Amino acid sequence: MVGVCALVVCLIINKNLIFIKSAKNLSLYYKSYRLYIFANILFFASDILWGLLDQFHIMNLLYAATILYFIAQSICIFLWTICVSLYINNNKILNTILIVGGLIIVAFLIVSLIINPFHPIIFKFDDDNNYITLFSRYIVLIAQEVMFFATMLVAFIIAHKAKSKREKNRCILVAIFSLFMALTM
Repeated sequence: MVGVCALVVCLIINKNLIFIKSAKNLSLYYKSYRLYIFANILFFASDILWGLLDQFHIMNLLYAATILYFIAQSICIFLWTICVSLYINNNKILNTILIVGGLIIVAFLIVSLIINPFHPIIFKFDDDNNYITLFSRYIVLIAQEVMFFATMLVAFIIAHKAKSKREKNRCILVAIFSLFMALTM
């Protein structure tokens, strides 16, 4: 139910950007943000699908939906780092650290998901078809938390050094949203 609500809210808030006829005239930031929104839609859809498959105990498809869920989640994290870097567009070193951090999370998760069917390291289903979280999932979760807290820290540092009120407000907005994301994961 939460996934459905999140999807509906996402579609309503971003309808102008999602349903635009041509994205070629958009700035690089809005193009990346649009990709981020599509990744979130995929994430919400995979969460909804996962809930339905779990409810009806369709285990062979549930495993695939779980993989899709993790891939969508990691893509969202990576695209978030790109959006933040383009939105703040202040410090190349810090932006690079954020983007590389996002790529590391995606790479680790993809490798974990490739290994998982042969040697479960991120998740499995027990004999009673209960979802079991494994060690690599906790590593990914901690890495995501670190990424959001790092984004918050970078945004606050840049806001503190900002010369214009507009830049300061943008950075504070990113910092608060990043803190919210970190606290609600």
